[in-house]
Amino acid sequence: TKDPLITEDILKLNLYKIFIYKTELFYGATKTRVIYERALQELNDDSTCEVCIEFAAMETKLGEIDRARVIYTHGSQYVDPKKDIHRLGILAEFRRIMW
Repeated sequence: TKDPLITEDILKLNLYKIFIYKTELFYGATKTRVIYERALQELNDDSTCEVCIEFAAMETKLGEIDRARVIYTHGSQYVDPKKDIHRLGILAEFRRIMW
């Protein structure tokens, strides 16, 4: 039987995370941009914010602050402040530091 807690969306998110990890490991962080962008197009809203946070953190690590700002701004549209305090805090902290 299928585990009701493991949805297709969670599996898809985890596959993207593995793909991003392996790509960064073998080809470098800049090569993951295309994968992040594709993930943002294909994943559901709950996963989009998580991917945006990881994508923006990677861009920040590379010194691409303007790119990170755009990504964080995009991701903040998918945060439900009533349900997702942790992600909202991450986004608020980035705004505080970078703006």
